Amino acid sequence: MNSYPSLLILLLALGLVTGCGSDSSDSQDPDPTPTNSAPAITDPGALTVTEGTAEVANISTSDSDGDSVTLTVSGGADEALFSIEDGALTFLAAPDFESPSDADANNVYVVQISASDGTDTTTLDLEVTVKDAFEGRVVDGPVAGAAVYVDLNCNNEQDEGEPAGETDTSGFFKIGKVEAAEGCNPKIVAKGGTDTATGKSLENLVLVADLPTDETKAVAVSPLTTIVAAAETAEEKAQVLQALGLGDSSLEDILTTDTWAGAEAEDASAVVIQRINSQLATVLQAAAEAANNADSETNDAAKNVSAAAASIVSAAKAAVASGGVGGASTRIDLTDAALVGNAITAAAAVSGRVVAAETIAAVARSVAVLNVALSDESLNPTAAIAIALATRAQETVLVQVVAVVAGTVAIAEFEAATDAKEVFKDIDAGVDAIDTDKDGLADSIDPDDDNDGVLDNKDAFRLIALGGRTDTDGDGRPNECDAACLALGMVADTDDDNDGVLDTKDAFPLISLGGRTDTDGDGYPDDCDSSCQTTGMIADADDDNDGVLDSKDAFPLISLGGRTDTDGDGRPDDCDTTCKAAGLSADDDDDNDTLKDTDEILRGTNPLLADTDGDGLNDAVDPFPTFAGSAGFSLPSTITVLATEE
Repeated sequence: MNSYPSLLILLLALGLVTGCGSDSSDSQDPDPTPTNSAPAITDPGALTVTEGTAEVANISTSDSDGDSVTLTVSGGADEALFSIEDGALTFLAAPDFESPSDADANNVYVVQISASDGTDTTTLDLEVTVKDAFEGRVVDGPVAGAAVYVDLNCNNEQDEGEPAGETDTSGFFKIGKVEAAEGCNPKIVAKGGTDTATGKSLENLVLVADLPTDETKAVAVSPLTTIVAAAETAEEKAQVLQALGLGDSSLEDILTTDTWAGAEAEDASAVVIQRINSQLATVLQAAAEAANNADSETNDAAKNVSAAAASIVSAAKAAVASGGVGGASTRIDLTDAALVGNAITAAAAVSGRVVAAETIAAVARSVAVLNVALSDESLNPTAAIAIALATRAQETVLVQVVAVVAGTVAIAEFEAATDAKEVFKDIDAGVDAIDTDKDGLADSIDPDDDNDGVLDNKDAFRLIALGGRTDTDGDGRPNECDAACLALGMVADTDDDNDGVLDTKDAFPLISLGGRTDTDGDGYPDDCDSSCQTTGMIADADDDNDGVLDSKDAFPLISLGGRTDTDGDGRPDDCDTTCKAAGLSADDDDDNDTLKDTDEILRGTNPLLADTDGDGLNDAVDPFPTFAGSAGFSLPSTITVLATEE
């Protein structure tokens, strides 16, 4: 039997031989592994960030093979300062333009990033330029979450393209710099936010600050800078500081000093400024709440606060302009209900909200008394007890302001709810706190320590009650002080009406001049209109008190100062340089007989004795003083004066 076919079948089965006629390609290797493509990184181009910003850019990658791509920071001179996660390139710590941390300290940071698909890697070198920013802090207490922007065109609105940002949890901000519009002095504006000291939202409060001359310095945005910013000229800004008792502080220092941090560090000047900030804050907040018409379409908190600030600027200018005349102060009083009321009235007028005058007066009185407590010089505004006062101001007084203006509570209810004893009644001033009048309020938070009706800031003897004694001008000094009064430690007031004229010289010691001009300081006003007369005064008949009645006085407001005035017309017979410097001039007709002194001397008559008829005889010896030539004396028709050489 032939076994060849069976062997062939076996060999074919084992693959040791190929079938007849098979293709030679059947014996080649399988397809080789495909070549890998490296991932690509999209170049973001030139990168720029504002200092204080950690986020740099989102980096995009692609891979033609569809592989997953991983991005890492892989090099560059400033590699250690960056991280990248999910494509987001960021600084590990936000850069500071004033203190650059890049390798060559030029605010240009160099970093290399790599993209890997697990097989191949692509790198890209980047430069990140850090730009300077407007930076600073918003302080009432420190205000967190306030919207901050730079008003570059001075329209009091945030427009597209104007740098903007938000304060952090400590009130700090950094926002980009852009050139201001021509003719505009840009301002930094902060709206809303939360007072981190009190925890209260300040939705309707807007704070403003001019930019300092040195824009590399941080800006302090506060109630004080808001008032200063409302003044239009450098002179007016200086007047505001003077009127607030800060005349020794430069505007640049005010704009660039973090007074909250300074007060926390017990810096004396910072404490003073922050105390003023606290008082201004209550005025501006009350004005903002009173003017808020609750209409989101028409209510403009920025304009409302600006109007209130402008009112305070006007008061400051008026105080400085007075220059202390007639006993007037060059300072404004933030505990003065009239000043507070004017600020609220101005804000309401701008918003179009109608608020009754008696309501404004009640609110003003409440805020003024609150400011007395906040002005206590024993309190550091950053201390716990001062913060407790500010908290009550925001959560009690301002809430009541909203209610009384809306008419949901009556004025009497408002006054009861905002009385200091009610507002501050359970504030713990410490076990050792002194309470002079035993009314339950420690002296440090009591606006009237001796409970005599005279607020501490105006009370000359704030720890000694008047005990019912008359005090006409309400300064805490009794008009009269007997032995019992003296034994208490008080003395009598020497100016009962506080008009700058001592009682011993005051024609009306119990009626204040009220700012009226009193040239000679005798208590009589130079002029007295009907409202003046209603007070019980009359006008002075001799304003300069030189013995010449105003009706006959050539210089009714300039005293003769003892100089001889023969005819009593207010002109001195002789006037030397000192006299002329006072504004006087010599009389050329000392005896007022219509003949000039020089002519009388030439005629041989006495220029100090009248010659009414001009006949050469003085009236004292002329039998007919009003008829020329009555004594047979006739005047020459011509008088010739011969000049001689000196």
